Amino acid sequence: RGAETAQTGAETAKSGAEAARRGAETAQTGAETAKSGAETAQLEAEAAKREAETAEEMAKSWAVGMTGIREGEDTDCSEFFSRQSQNSAALSEDYYKRTKQAGDNAINALNGAIDRINQNAPKFWINPEDGILYHTASRFTWVVNRVTGQLEWGLTV
Repeated sequence: RGAETAQTGAETAKSGAEAARRGAETAQTGAETAKSGAETAQLEAEAAKREAETAEEMAKSWAVGMTGIREGEDTDCSEFFSRQSQNSAALSEDYYKRTKQAGDNAINALNGAIDRINQNAPKFWINPEDGILYHTASRFTWVVNRVTGQLEWGLTV
């Protein structure tokens, strides 16, 4: 009986050792996977850091230049575009003034033409006291036709 118990205990111990060995292998595989994941994460973090530094340098290059990382960056872009904007504003103001002046000139020319047209046009009014139609002197002659009662006109020679 003692031998059977010892053999059962040995088999139980052997099963426990086998389970422990399998657990250790699983733990080792998990540790290796975790280590690999950590190394990958570290490499990705370092790559992201390098990309951020490159982006920072590129932004500085475009903003103020003088980094040496791209061709033609010797110009301070913010200053350059500020000057461009000021030049555009000045041109816009100049175009506005010239356009406004041209519009004012056109209006004045139209008003002058209308004044010249109206200068020779007769003006009519009725005197309420005598009921007679009067007009200013012009190159036109106005008469009332005694037969039809219509107002007729002709050119004065």
